[in-house]
Amino acid sequence: MKTKNLNLKKSEMRIRRGCNLSVVIAATAAWAAIAVSPALVRQLRAQDLPDAAAQVEALAGQLREGRPKLALALSGPLAESRPQSGEIQALHGFALLDCGEFEEAQKRFQLAVTLAPDMPEGHLGLGELAYGRSHCEDARVHLRRALASRHLKLRAFLSLSRCLSALNRHAEAKAVLLRALDEVERLSGNEESRIVENIKVSGALADTHLYEVEDSPESTALGFTNWKGHVLVPAKLNGEDVGKLHLDLGSSGSLTISRKLADKLHLRAIGRRTGRNVKQEYTADLALLESLHFGAMVVRNVPVAILPEAEFVGGAAGNLGNQVLRRLNLTIDYRESKLHLFSRKHADLQDALIDPRRSSQRVPFLATKLIILKARINGADLVPFILDSGAGACVLDSAYFHEKIRPRAGSDGASASQKPMPYMLDSLEIGGKVFRNALSVVLDLSDLYEYAKMYYPGIIGNNVFQNAALHLNFADSTLVIESS
Repeated sequence: MKTKNLNLKKSEMRIRRGCNLSVVIAATAAWAAIAVSPALVRQLRAQDLPDAAAQVEALAGQLREGRPKLALALSGPLAESRPQSGEIQALHGFALLDCGEFEEAQKRFQLAVTLAPDMPEGHLGLGELAYGRSHCEDARVHLRRALASRHLKLRAFLSLSRCLSALNRHAEAKAVLLRALDEVERLSGNEESRIVENIKVSGALADTHLYEVEDSPESTALGFTNWKGHVLVPAKLNGEDVGKLHLDLGSSGSLTISRKLADKLHLRAIGRRTGRNVKQEYTADLALLESLHFGAMVVRNVPVAILPEAEFVGGAAGNLGNQVLRRLNLTIDYRESKLHLFSRKHADLQDALIDPRRSSQRVPFLATKLIILKARINGADLVPFILDSGAGACVLDSAYFHEKIRPRAGSDGASASQKPMPYMLDSLEIGGKVFRNALSVVLDLSDLYEYAKMYYPGIIGNNVFQNAALHLNFADSTLVIESS
């Protein structure tokens, strides 16, 4: 997410993604972010839940409704009391995964399929994790076995469709979505309309090879503009110099531009997509860009979201999200204001840039929609955060902040704060690297979390890394931080 400046007026704390923060949390009613009430958990366990089957259904319901913190409070005791149930272990895995605990979730999903080899939810979890690590063929195998899911059937169909699209098997993706319309019960109107739009897009893409990277045995190094902590990179769209794009790892989309620029490039809509920014949900036309150039690096057939009115950070021409960036390896060197892009086939070129004397441990991350990694704030426990090159500062969810960092006394609730609050971090530790005195903003992110059906304690922004370089290797899903 982005802050144009840090004077902390709420109008400017939109944390301006310009427009493509589709899921900040694609950059997320307070169910998902509130501190879970023990009384509510007890009520769900006891009231109208006479047996374990009813408890399992209640847990699955929380997952489907996008209440992962409550789901986790329910699933932990269930998983402990019934360690031989593959079904419960898998659902516990999803509660962990949707709260960002992807390494522990992996263990639960693996245990589930060990206990019950045909457990659909276990294969669904393993498939989503494989997709988040860019192992799409492995993901496809697991996700096909997940379609028999009783508890998370819609999620299984959508995950498989997304995976097939990433493999450029668009006709199969369309067929899976058509099956979803027939086989998934109790679809909401919003869910059905999204599936119908995705069917239209899959049909329009036909044999298109999305995100085709022209292989190069050399890296591409570009100077970028560091605008108040944001990375603005020169680019060409369909061969046209358009100025700079805002590099936005915190966006789950690919590329977002304005209607004015789309008309200039003569882009034709092939469908529509919905998303969410900090303020509200939005609907955008979807088109296909023939080519995206960064110096000598070329990516072809890039989906583009077109908004009728759009304002981008620093006057950029658009936002470049992680669906493009995850097809590459990249190094963002804030010290030198340089962006290095690499074909994922040549990870050795990126490794040659890394100074081992100044580098962190290799930090594993997951990139399903967002890029999630573990960090430690002020010496507290390691917890998952969103890595967001689009955010000018760190953002801490107010529920997490008041519960774990600076508790409030008495009945002053953990999620009560609605106004942005500045907070100077004593320390932020990632992979053994410790950054001190970074400015953060405490903000209620519950609406975004509800939209995304996931929960993370916060977002790590660019301001932390101004004297560092980030080496993101999407081929092995690890981050190395190099600092003086």
